[in-house]
Amino acid sequence: MKKLFYDIVEAMLTIFAVMKNKFFVNNINAYQKIIEKLYSESSISPILYNKFVHYDKREDLFKLLIRKNYIQNNQNVLDLGSGTGLFSKVILESNMNLNLVGIDISSSMIQHANVYTYKSNGKHLFIKDDFHNLTRLSDKRKFDVIVAIGINRFVVKPSKFYETVLDKVKINGLIILSLYKRNILKIIQVNIFKTCTMGVFKGVMYYNSKLISDFENYYKIHTLNVINFRSKVILVLKRM
Repeated sequence: MKKLFYDIVEAMLTIFAVMKNKFFVNNINAYQKIIEKLYSESSISPILYNKFVHYDKREDLFKLLIRKNYIQNNQNVLDLGSGTGLFSKVILESNMNLNLVGIDISSSMIQHANVYTYKSNGKHLFIKDDFHNLTRLSDKRKFDVIVAIGINRFVVKPSKFYETVLDKVKINGLIILSLYKRNILKIIQVNIFKTCTMGVFKGVMYYNSKLISDFENYYKIHTLNVINFRSKVILVLKRM
């Protein structure tokens, strides 16, 4: 019942934020403005976001990825949709020594996450950027691991997003991303979100084995593991 309550609250907060700011849009150029309104200027503060979007629950997932050695010391890691910096917090609490770059399009989220840059002695960096393009990262910079958890519904151009991710991961590097499990409440919630934004967000939402097979063949990657985690399926992919 608690999970159901939080799912309903998340859907209601999403509707309220979009309706409040009258963001009925029909072009992808409004993408950044929607995110800024949703997470910066609307009533959804980072604190509320953490509480009602199950963000704190992701701490368990990040710890699991570390235990399974998908994330290791001395690696260069890119966290797409870094939000309030929870991944950085988990890494620091695990006493891991690695370089982390967090990307988020919300100024409010970046500001909230920046506290971890000081705690990491400069090894963790948070940058405001669009994860479809990553224009603020050097073209030559590559990462051992790219983490993209909980951002699939914010993808405007799926093909562009995946091509950008593949361009930034090293050969034999890992891509860790999440898709929703298909259930009636999640379908309703996602459809409400898409309706409020007039279908601007077009990311692949739901997990199915054929989708993963097609994805593997097209992008030349290999699936190392499929992890069931609450309402999501976590894919651990290896760049070939």
